[in-house]
This record gives sequence, structure tokens and C-alpha cells, in this order.
Amino acid sequence: MGTTAIVAAYNEEKTIAAVLEALTRSPLIDEVIVVSDGSEDRTVPIARTFDGVRTVALRENHGKGYAMAVGVANA
Repeated sequence: MGTTAIVAAYNEEKTIAAVLEALTRSPLIDEVIVVSDGSEDRTVPIARTFDGVRTVALRENHGKGYAMAVGVANA
């Protein structure tokens, strides 16, 4: 059983790359899932440039709890 990092993101184009770089380099994390919670910026395209990172793009903002639940369901 591996470790999954779930990143709930809303308009995080300025920080998502640094977060994903750190998570994908960590030997303690086996899977990274980004749930974009209705982002209207470049969060999704940036996240999709990372190999091995699964990106779920929600059309509307539902809040962090909902985005985390979607991430768990996709883990």
C-alpha cells in the first residue's frame, strides 16, 4: 500500500509547479493527485505538465472539503 498526496488547488498557477516538484521528488510519496476546484487560471495546464501526476479538473468551485473527497475517490 502506497502513499498518495492529494492537492486541492484553486487558482494556484503561481505555486503549483513548486509544490508538484517537491511532491514528485519525494521518495515517500507514490502517487500525486491534483484536484483543481474550478480554477480559472493556468493551474490545470501547469499540473498536467508533470509526468505521473493525475489531474482532476472540476468545472465549478465546491470548496476544499469537496475537492479533497474527490481526490480520495480517485486514489
